[in-house]
Amino acid sequence: MSNTRWDEPLLRSVAVLQTQRNLLDRQADELTDLADMQAHRAIRSDLADYIAAHARAGTLPADPLATLDPRLWELSEFFDTAASLHRTSLELKLRSSSFSLADLQTAKASLEEAAAQLPARLQALATLLSPLDWNGSDDDADLHPELLLCAQWLDVDLPEETDDRPAFRLLALGGGRLFQEIKAHFKKECSRLAELAERHARHREALQQAAAQIALGNHLTARQLLEAAGLLGSSNHFSDLDYAAVQSSLTALQGAAAKAVGFARKLPANVWDVLERFRGVAASADRVAHHSQARQELAAIREALNAHWMATVLPGSELEAQCRPPLESAYSELSRAEAELDSMAAAGKAKRKSMWIKSGALAAIAMVLVPVAWFSYVKITAKDKPTADAKPTADAKPTADAKGTAKATAAADAAKHPMAKTWAAMRRAGFKEEKIKQTLTQGGTVVAWGRNDDGQCKVPVALSGVVAIAAGHEHTVALKLPPAAPAVQPPAVGQ
Repeated sequence: MSNTRWDEPLLRSVAVLQTQRNLLDRQADELTDLADMQAHRAIRSDLADYIAAHARAGTLPADPLATLDPRLWELSEFFDTAASLHRTSLELKLRSSSFSLADLQTAKASLEEAAAQLPARLQALATLLSPLDWNGSDDDADLHPELLLCAQWLDVDLPEETDDRPAFRLLALGGGRLFQEIKAHFKKECSRLAELAERHARHREALQQAAAQIALGNHLTARQLLEAAGLLGSSNHFSDLDYAAVQSSLTALQGAAAKAVGFARKLPANVWDVLERFRGVAASADRVAHHSQARQELAAIREALNAHWMATVLPGSELEAQCRPPLESAYSELSRAEAELDSMAAAGKAKRKSMWIKSGALAAIAMVLVPVAWFSYVKITAKDKPTADAKPTADAKPTADAKGTAKATAAADAAKHPMAKTWAAMRRAGFKEEKIKQTLTQGGTVVAWGRNDDGQCKVPVALSGVVAIAAGHEHTVALKLPPAAPAVQPPAVGQ
């Protein structure tokens, strides 16, 4: 601290002269002119005599520059301490992007402690100030310029900015812009911590309420709660709250609802696809296997529908209200499809049975009537065979009466023909007369026509001498001489 016995302005001025003399001493070795060297020695001598005279008078210390040295270092310490106090005060804030309620409480306690200790710290800082070092009024006082020059010579660090030195002095005195910055920062950070604590409470309450609604199956209400609290699509979360668990549960509930409704909407198309595929084979030979497979497919669809029902139909929940109507409609559609499948299977079975009965009846008629007709035909043919003496006249021409008589005779012969009963039975079975005649006038050769997708029109090789044929739904038989009826097609193939 400065000694008030000395003349302070004179002390600072002489100290500056000492710094200038020291500068000349550094350059003395470079002086070559005798006059310059003599002037240098004169300056040193005169300054020393001047300081010694004032020292004896008690107005100056023996070494003014050395006396200012500790004062300048005290000033440097003051500025460093003031700058550190200002910086650390402004750094008191919650910097992490994710923190817990405990972090908020710790930050708030630290801030309150710093605010409470600030007056004492400023008071301690003020003890480093000396009014002898400052020039001017209280609001804009600055260091004496002589001190700044001496500090440069002594390598003492002092603020270079003119505005900083008065600001740090006012800070130590509890005023000025730096002091106001600290107070504003403390107030702002306290408000921010309080707001974060309130937000933490809102988040915690919203998560608890949303979790309770999710457990009840009210996914729409849960989403509204999270959205109102700003928890959807936001990353400003607290590390001690389990956002992920609640959001994951909500996503799972929403996904279950979407899957259930989507499955119910697609079910009609899926079940009727099964029915359409079975419809094409309902009357086939392997209809039983196809029916069993179709039942298994519908059973799998029902099992999946049951799973969606169990996952979404919570009594009295929003999930139930959303999913129950489409699921109930899907159950009704599935039941109708199952009934339709059984009805199609029964109709196919009946149709199959009817075809077998019809084919069997036709085969029985053919097997009974054809042999009788054959033997009758042989007998009549032998009776009507012309003798060797009967020779027709080459130039004989039938008259009109002869033609009528011939037609009547042909009709009577047709009625007596051994195949007449066979033709009548075939007509009753649905065969057209022209086809019957065509078949029976081929000289014992069988001709087939129509669709051939299952080999219906394939006639066995070397099949000749046929006197009668009969066809069922899935078989064809032929009668040859000697009497035998090989199958034209194996059972279940062709018509």
